[in-house]
Amino acid sequence: MTSSDPALRAEHQWTPYIDRRSGVTLQHPSDWKPQRGMAGLLVAVVGSEGDVGFAPNLNVVRRVNDVQLGLDDLARAAMREVRRILTDVTIIDLDSAVVADAPARRLLFTYRQGIYGLTGEQWVWLTHEHIWTATAGAATEEYDARADVFARIVASVTVGGHET
Repeated sequence: MTSSDPALRAEHQWTPYIDRRSGVTLQHPSDWKPQRGMAGLLVAVVGSEGDVGFAPNLNVVRRVNDVQLGLDDLARAAMREVRRILTDVTIIDLDSAVVADAPARRLLFTYRQGIYGLTGEQWVWLTHEHIWTATAGAATEEYDARADVFARIVASVTVGGHET
């Protein structure tokens, strides 16, 4: 854990991010940098590098729900996808949540990237014709210290009427 990271201190500044194209808004620690993405990634907010060289981050993605999945189907699909694309995945927990005023599922998991152990969370929810995911991760050694930051970012997410 990097003790100089303001997001880990008791008091720090938070900054709004607004994606006018999609209507997504969220709050993030002011020292985390938003980065616009490609291929459905609306925004990534990225913190400073931790002790093992990984920057904690949270990504928001929107896709069209062209197969009309229900929330439980979506959660199962998220688990399959995490297991498919990551190495040595262990699902720790799957529980209910609320994101952007919508029922959601929260998946907590560990995985490996090279020799490093990481911990991640993925929230999935549906609005109108869209599937939304917010995925957060950090080195496992740092995850517990950042879990409240990730939760606060996700709790601040709203999706407006600008969905396309």
